[in-house]
Amino acid sequence: MEKETKGIFKTSLLSTFCFIVMGLFLIFKSSSTIEIISYILGGFIIALGVTSFIRYYRNKEERLFRFDIVYGIISSLMGLLLILNPHALAKIIPVILGIWITISSALKIQMAFSLKTYQSNMWKMTLVVGLLALLCGLILIFNPFEGALVITKIIGIFLIIYAIMDLISSYMVNRIMNKTAISIKKDVK
Repeated sequence: MEKETKGIFKTSLLSTFCFIVMGLFLIFKSSSTIEIISYILGGFIIALGVTSFIRYYRNKEERLFRFDIVYGIISSLMGLLLILNPHALAKIIPVILGIWITISSALKIQMAFSLKTYQSNMWKMTLVVGLLALLCGLILIFNPFEGALVITKIIGIFLIIYAIMDLISSYMVNRIMNKTAISIKKDVK
């Protein structure tokens, strides 16, 4: 259990670092960051489309009920749209990040109630962190702000806030799990 907790904490540290770096880039280099992400994502989506075309032509026996051509056309068009209009991604990112942060914060809230069940004092702080993250996620989903550069800066700020809250929450959970593991070891002896 202690080994798993350390692995989760290390993963959380890595994701926190990545979110902070991405947030800083989005705040200070909004336009160029969005363009680079759009080009990379567009190229990746086009590659998926091309792969679908290839898969369709290789599987001659199974063509009747396959949608590889449709998927290939849609993927290629979406990839071209991102490459030709890189700022279109700025309209999609808030929703995707918002959904992801909302799901993650819901897990934090659930974790808080689990900590409460174990009568840990840390459940309140974990709940507050989860609720704040939930608020950030919902703001990103139902973002009232307009303008790609403004949105990316706000996303950058929210990414940094989320990363810090996630780090605090992970630290608290790691600490509680370590205390629990120590008390279990004492009880076993």
